[in-house]
Amino acid sequence: MAWSSPIELWPLGPAETEAMFCAIAGEEHRGKPALSTLLSLQEGVPLAIELLAHAAQGNDLVNLKEEWEARRTAVLEREGGARDRLRSWNASLELSIGSPRMTSEARRLLAVLAVLPDGVAQRDLAAVIPDAGPAAARVLAHMRLAYFEGGRLKMLSPVREYVKAAHPPAAEDLGQAMAHYGELARTFGPVPGTPGGTEATARLAPEAANLDGVIRRGLEEAAAGRWIEAAVALTHFARFSGHSAPMPLGRALEVAQRAGDERRAALCTQSLGDIALSHSQHDEARARYQEALPLHRQVGDVLGEASCIRSLGDIALARSQHDEARTRYQQALPLYRQVGSVPGEANCIRSLGDIALACTQHNEARARYQEALPLYRQVGDVLGEANCIRSLGDIAQAHSDAGAARARYEEALALYQRIPEPFSIGWTHRRLAAIAPDSAIRRRHIEAMRSAWHSIARNDLIAGLDQDFRS
Repeated sequence: MAWSSPIELWPLGPAETEAMFCAIAGEEHRGKPALSTLLSLQEGVPLAIELLAHAAQGNDLVNLKEEWEARRTAVLEREGGARDRLRSWNASLELSIGSPRMTSEARRLLAVLAVLPDGVAQRDLAAVIPDAGPAAARVLAHMRLAYFEGGRLKMLSPVREYVKAAHPPAAEDLGQAMAHYGELARTFGPVPGTPGGTEATARLAPEAANLDGVIRRGLEEAAAGRWIEAAVALTHFARFSGHSAPMPLGRALEVAQRAGDERRAALCTQSLGDIALSHSQHDEARARYQEALPLHRQVGDVLGEASCIRSLGDIALARSQHDEARTRYQQALPLYRQVGSVPGEANCIRSLGDIALACTQHNEARARYQEALPLYRQVGDVLGEANCIRSLGDIAQAHSDAGAARARYEEALALYQRIPEPFSIGWTHRRLAAIAPDSAIRRRHIEAMRSAWHSIARNDLIAGLDQDFRS
């Protein structure tokens, strides 16, 4: 099949992409893993695929991929003849960028868009280019240098790679964009896991790569402190949203350590521990907390010290090391009271109740939960309140009072869903499935459990559900 060379930036589908490449480069490349990787980097752009296919003639695909990693769109040049729009990707793009139809504002947005892998939400265009964002977006879409999809202005990878290298954004425009995304991280990052978490996650999830890239750029600045804090602010997003990667947190820790900033280094280290603990990576979490603890003490951060000690107790409790867990909670409790942290105090009291429950000391456990419950309600800590109520359900279930247990679990479930907190939603559905009055209700809880854990990629928890809940 012969292929022409239209200047067209709208992507082809995967089958068309492979067929076009192999028609030029040779059928021996079809189906090879390296080809799939190379083609995905071109995002289906016809001219980019054609020029890449010519570069593959007589070449090894692994070698070509390494060349792409080193030279990017400079690979998309045909040897011999004039450097025109059909033989050079860069020349083709320059014709569009230099077109009289392009405005100065469109060129400014083009440069900013190239450093934002997720593109720009339409709602953010005016914030990124305050004087003319929507009008500039219209021009870029008309010139096919960008396109609208799902409420976002996006740029295909081959276009982005060239523009990023050849047309970097002006310092003022880049600073404006970085300030906007940094504020998004600081404002919405801490919210998942609390009321409003659904909206915060919906705001941040489409921006994950943008936030990562912007914060990493900020971390290279001389005054990187606010960007370290932006990375830390995303901890709850990473814990509760299913976006499990710590994003730029590891890099933020390196920058803080290099600067001798013990306070921020402690915050980064503790946050990495929190993320590891939320994924039941107990060895990693414990190492992080043990590393953060002396740093908190050195800078006099009593709240940070208490939180690390309590989290070490959580790890011990998860491993049924009850004596160690009890000691940790008893150490943390007066520190929380010293700084007036009601949520911290409530967490320690509830966790002491968890130890009593694990040791079948139900009266003590009930008393601890009932002591912690009003503290959580006092500060509006929905997650803590839900945890207490669910544990009271566990006590009822231990006493074979299925009706009371079910009522407590349903009450807790409604609270978890307000946040939302998929990990605990799944575990509560598991409890409800275990005491379901009939098979239809049991199946409903099993599917809800599966859906909750799937949303945070906890396949380890999903495994074995069918075997555990055979009808």
